[in-house]
Amino acid sequence: MMQWQEKPNGLVVHTPMWDAPKHVKSLITSRIGGCSSAPFNGLNLGTHVGDDPDSVRQNRSFITDLVPTQPIWLNQVHGTTIWKKNVSIPSLQADGAITADRNDVLSILSADCLPILFTDQAGDIVAACHAGWRGLVRGVIDQTLQEMINLKKPDDPFIYLSQLMAYIGPGIGPEFFEVGPEVRQAFLNCSADPQIAACFMATAIKDKYLANLFALARINLQSLGLHQIYCADHCTYSDSTHLYSYRRSKITGRFGSFIYLE
Repeated sequence: MMQWQEKPNGLVVHTPMWDAPKHVKSLITSRIGGCSSAPFNGLNLGTHVGDDPDSVRQNRSFITDLVPTQPIWLNQVHGTTIWKKNVSIPSLQADGAITADRNDVLSILSADCLPILFTDQAGDIVAACHAGWRGLVRGVIDQTLQEMINLKKPDDPFIYLSQLMAYIGPGIGPEFFEVGPEVRQAFLNCSADPQIAACFMATAIKDKYLANLFALARINLQSLGLHQIYCADHCTYSDSTHLYSYRRSKITGRFGSFIYLE
């Protein structure tokens, strides 16, 4: 169960519970607070969902009360491009970000897809990625971890991976994430792991499955050598009080997951 805390500016946020070094700071916003009107009512941080731009700008300004600098706001497209400092990415079109610089605030916006936060044992690097089913199949986690290796340049990448930790934030739960056979087959095609099939439960409707996005992300992380995996296991669809969900309300906002080195 996620624990929520109200901040002085009226925002209600969750602080991830994981064993990251003390100077690695992270938080996840709820929809409570902010100034967006219905159907985005609350703290919508997404600029692409049809909300009033002035309201989104104001909502984003509230976030700067909680973090040291203006977050790096990505334009997420369910791909595998990872933002890195001093590397030009047109329109910030990326689904992940990585930094070793203090006070660079990385952000992921979501409303059913998984936000995943990363750091290493020393707290030298932080990263984050946006992992919906398309991103998982295309390898967004793999690419994020590869960029961490590229930046750290460890003597043994496999040992380094085993020392990384990941926090999987809220996403759509397996009771509500109904998919077709093409989604199931896409995962089966990209991994021979026998656990993959168990992540899809057939429903009473022909060619419909309930998919466990949390389990699929865990399997992906474990296959890459990560052992320290923390997961909120918190469903966006079922928590309408705190979180936006695209499956629940097609026209909806986006909440944010943030990580930085203090």
